[in-house]
Amino acid sequence: MKFKNTNISATNTIQKKYLLIYFVISILFMLCLSTSTSPLYNIPYAGDTAMFQTIGKYWAEGSLPYVDLWDSKGPLIFAVNALGYLLTGQRWGIMIIQVICLFITLIMIDRIISQYITGKKVLLFSLLFLGAYSLVYANNCTEEYILPLLTASLYGFTVYIENARKNNYVHNPLWSLLYGITFAACFLTRLTNALGICGGVFVIVCMLIISKNFKNLFQNAIMFIAGFLILTLPFLLYFYFNHAFNDFLYGTFTYNLEYAGNSHFKIYGNGILAVLASIFSFMSGPIVAVIGIICLFKKKFIKRFYV
Repeated sequence: MKFKNTNISATNTIQKKYLLIYFVISILFMLCLSTSTSPLYNIPYAGDTAMFQTIGKYWAEGSLPYVDLWDSKGPLIFAVNALGYLLTGQRWGIMIIQVICLFITLIMIDRIISQYITGKKVLLFSLLFLGAYSLVYANNCTEEYILPLLTASLYGFTVYIENARKNNYVHNPLWSLLYGITFAACFLTRLTNALGICGGVFVIVCMLIISKNFKNLFQNAIMFIAGFLILTLPFLLYFYFNHAFNDFLYGTFTYNLEYAGNSHFKIYGNGILAVLASIFSFMSGPIVAVIGIICLFKKKFIKRFYV
């Protein structure tokens, strides 16, 4: 089976000067704003980044996360920090990884935007994204290491939607391999980071079912599972053979489900209104996604809904 129109055309490749701009900006961004990892700052750091660096540093020195040191995040964020300390022996080694992640994120944003506009406007909107990102940036947190994968997956979603507009509903399973890796990265940091990838996959699954591409749906399901295992299995085996598997599951998954459940009801309160608010908060995204799919197939509206 051939999978058509799954890549940008040669005439729509990213300009080399834009790559240089994105790379330089990524370095400057992290030097100025990542106060806990930038060599320009020599101040005590606190909050999540303090815990991530502490666990990562001691993991690099032989300690075991969730046993010797504990936090309610997946091991990937600790592994990133451990790698940073292994690279340089200092916390600015983490900044090297941050620069790479931001650079890839900007490239993916550029690719997404370039499907709809061209020229210098692509660079402008990419920089606008960076400006908005700077307003909510929390240095050395899980989101910035997931963003390259999330934006690459979003690019895959937009490519598929554009193909579907041309009545090509077949989805390249290689993209699902990426989605599986992305979901695994979210699972191994903070599960709530996976909401976006779950929404996109839900839309694709619905469209493949509606278009009766069941063989293609099966191919994509296999590749998604393979992608998930590629990233997850090494961590599972590591903690299993180090007799910390249950500790790993609790810190990564079980505790966060308990925390999310308790926080949810604190937000909405008690009684029938709380139940209705809870149902609406969970169902509004899928409902809007289904409406978007129906509109796409009916050819009445071109705009898609992605929550």
